[in-house]
Amino acid sequence: MPEYLKVMWEHFKRVEFDYVGAREWIEKQNDLNKRYSYHASLSLIEDKRFRYFKRNRTNGRLDTNLTSLKKDLRVYLLGNNASIDLTNSQPFILSQILSDILEKIIMINPKADDKEKFITIPLCRHFFEVDFIKMFGYQAVKDLRKIRQKILSEANGELLKFQSSCARGSFYDDFLLQIGDPSLSRDIIKKSMLAAIYSRNSIDKGSFFSTPYQIEKERFASVYPTIADIIKVLKQKDHRNLSILLQRIESTIFIDRICPRLVKVGIVPLTIHDSVIVKEDQAEKTMEICRDVFMELFRVIPTFHCERLKGKRKNDKNDVAIVSTHSEPLKIAV
Repeated sequence: MPEYLKVMWEHFKRVEFDYVGAREWIEKQNDLNKRYSYHASLSLIEDKRFRYFKRNRTNGRLDTNLTSLKKDLRVYLLGNNASIDLTNSQPFILSQILSDILEKIIMINPKADDKEKFITIPLCRHFFEVDFIKMFGYQAVKDLRKIRQKILSEANGELLKFQSSCARGSFYDDFLLQIGDPSLSRDIIKKSMLAAIYSRNSIDKGSFFSTPYQIEKERFASVYPTIADIIKVLKQKDHRNLSILLQRIESTIFIDRICPRLVKVGIVPLTIHDSVIVKEDQAEKTMEICRDVFMELFRVIPTFHCERLKGKRKNDKNDVAIVSTHSEPLKIAV
């Protein structure tokens, strides 16, 4: 491990939870299987021999017991902590790489054999490189070139609208306004976005092909038809590759860029993919570093959500019991 990850690992090994309060919450859950699962996850954290801290070889994420712990149980982390996360993370990262994908697919020799016609420049400015043809296939390059002509003309406003909405952190709310259906909720819109990014384009049923999450995909395409086409092209070779790419970019930003800077200034974070947990009095400096990194990489400062995770101790002989544990917004100067 790099030195900053060793520091983060040592910090993670020392953190403690209000295990009594967490188990009381678990026992209030109705689903028996989920209760078993939550108890097992908590026990693996409580017995420090079973704590783990490792990089995922596929997507580069930092996997720990904390990343696999249900969000409702994270608030039982002892101490005055704040959680800072990138708002609508996956849509934001997708919105930023769309321009790179379309701008950096270049025809270099129209008279050459098909496989020699195109080259791809590394995506995402200069901080992340990917062999586009190897990951998405040569057919995707040809299909994206057709879409690129459309983007450069009448559909350009669609891409700009998507990028602006994601950067403001209001993507799901804006989507609701644009689709104009009062029966839909923010959670339903989020499911539509995730279905468009993560699910297969189609499933071979033998005598026919079916489209998984067809309603959700059609809902997304009704507002962003060209972007829906791009997503479909990027999933045609292997539907997992797009989500892996987004996760790898996310982990590069948070684990390889933000975390070293935090540790350098004495802020040792706990990470959960697109978010960091730090001491409450370090939240403002952490937010400043996050903004600086995104500005350097994308020339855009996205929206972050900061939430207080606060456990209140009561004075007893052990001074460890928690009276209440809750989460609430934490105001940070912009």
